Amino acid sequence: MSRFCRLIPARVNSFCVQLCFFFSVSFFGFVFLKVSKPRTRDSFRPRNIDLFFTSVSATTVSSMSTVEMEVFSNSQLIVLIILMLIGGEVFTSMVGLLFKKFQLKKMENKISSLADSDPSTCQSSELEMVEKRDFDSLESGNHETSFDSGVDLLKCKSIKFLWFVVLGYFIAVQVLGVSIII
Repeated sequence: MSRFCRLIPARVNSFCVQLCFFFSVSFFGFVFLKVSKPRTRDSFRPRNIDLFFTSVSATTVSSMSTVEMEVFSNSQLIVLIILMLIGGEVFTSMVGLLFKKFQLKKMENKISSLADSDPSTCQSSELEMVEKRDFDSLESGNHETSFDSGVDLLKCKSIKFLWFVVLGYFIAVQVLGVSIII
């Protein structure tokens, strides 16, 4: 399973990953909203399309709604808050940085395995040609690239550091926001 999770970010386009992320979070949000009971009794019960639209709206933080907030119970409001946190720009940036880090790790492993191969089968000029081609494809947006060890190691470490900075910002803002509300 962990091998499968490592292969997904390296093979899939970033747009497809984000699309699947938002769709799955919205779907699970809809399921949780559907399972929990609304505050109002049988007089008004939101339809499925309204609950799904509210879930998508909360996940994409677009603040469009078709249902009054007074209709939702406390548990449904908590689900909506969690959807807004998960769908926010900061959290999705953290997920994007995590996927980018996995892609860079995969490329680093690819080049190290190429360099460790038998010297008679892999000439240094061939290795340089592969690195140049893969670097050019990185600039054009193709994710099947290899590594120039010094620069790309620095890039991998900087992405890891940036991920921690974004995580710290996310936690600090959330703690500050909860403190202000309390």
